[in-house]
Amino acid sequence: MVMTTEEEYFKNKIASIKKFDFNLNKENKEVLSEGIKEIVQFFLPEWKELKLTPQTDGITNTLVLVSCPQGKAIVRVFGNGTEHIIDRNSEQKNFIFLSDNKLAAPIIGNFNNGFIHGYVEGQVFSVPDMSDPYKSLLVAKKLGTWHSLDFPFPKKASVYDVIFKWIDEAPENFEDKRKNDVYYSRDYLRKENLKNELTFLKGKLDEISSPLTFCHCDLLYGNIILHKDEKGNDDVTFIDYEYGSINPRGFDIGNHFNEYAGFDCDYNLYPSEEQQRKWLKVYLQNYLKKEDISEKEITDIYREVNKFALLSHYYWGVWAILQAKYSQIDFDYINYAVLRLDEYFKNKEKFLAL
Repeated sequence: MVMTTEEEYFKNKIASIKKFDFNLNKENKEVLSEGIKEIVQFFLPEWKELKLTPQTDGITNTLVLVSCPQGKAIVRVFGNGTEHIIDRNSEQKNFIFLSDNKLAAPIIGNFNNGFIHGYVEGQVFSVPDMSDPYKSLLVAKKLGTWHSLDFPFPKKASVYDVIFKWIDEAPENFEDKRKNDVYYSRDYLRKENLKNELTFLKGKLDEISSPLTFCHCDLLYGNIILHKDEKGNDDVTFIDYEYGSINPRGFDIGNHFNEYAGFDCDYNLYPSEEQQRKWLKVYLQNYLKKEDISEKEITDIYREVNKFALLSHYYWGVWAILQAKYSQIDFDYINYAVLRLDEYFKNKEKFLAL
C-alpha cells in the first residue's frame, strides 16, 4: 500500500514522541500535583524544584504550568468525555505541523490521558486586547501567515461533518432538571431541527468561495499570547490546537470576531465594519503576500467572514450541548449553548443578506 503525503509526513514524527504509560488522576489538587511531578520526572528528570500553576482560561481541558530553574512546560490533561468531541490523533498532528513551521512549541511527551508540551512565554490576551487597534492587527497578520501555509492534510472541510456527528451524540434529555429545563426551552435544540438548520446553512455557505486553509478554529483571547519575536518586535503566537483542522478561512476569521465577546457573550463587542475592514486588509496582505489590497477584495472577504460567523455560533452551540453531557468542569455549558444559538438566529437574516 502506498502511503499518502499525510501518512508520510507524520508516521515517523508521531512514533518518535516519547510515551509514558500513566493515567493522571484529577480527583483532587494533591493527587493531581503528585501525578504531574511523576510525569515531569519521567520526561524531564533533570528538572528540580517544580512550581505548579493551574491555568484557568480553558473550558475543555485541565492545564497546569510547570516551572523550575531549568525551564517551563505545560501539562495538558484531557477533559472527561472530550474524546467524543476532539480527535486526539489530529491534535498531535496539528502540534507537529505547526511546530515544524515555527508556529508552536513542541510536544515533549504523551501520557495516557494527556501530554506535556513546551511553553510559550508572553502575556495572554484579554477581552479588551481582542479589539485593541494595535494588538488586533498583530492577530490579523499572524492568521494570514497561518492560512497561507501549505498543509499535508486532505483538502476537505471538516466542520460540517463534525457538527453533524455532535448532533447525533447529543442527548435526548438530561437527568439534571435545571439542564433539561434549559434544553427544552428552545424548539431549535431538538436534534432533527438542529440537523435541518445546519443543512440549510451549509447550502448557503457552499455558495461562497472561501478558500480551504489550516484553521485554528478556537481563536479566543485565552489562546493568543503577546510576546516579542527574535528581533524584538511585537508578535503573537496562537496556542491550543485541539480544534485545528482544514476548513474555510471565513470560518476561522468569523469565529475569531465572535470571540471578541468573551465567555460572557457580550456581542456588543463584535467588531464594527470599520474595525473589520482594517483587520481584513492586514490579513489579506499577509495571506496573499502583497501590499496593495483593493477595496473590492476587502468587501468580498467582509461578506464571506460575517456569513461564516453564523457557522461559528452553530459549531460552539452544538459543542456546548455535548460538553453539558460529558464535562465535569464547572461551567454552565447548557446556557452557553442557548446563548450561542440564540445569537445565530438573531443574526442569520442580516448576515446572509450581505
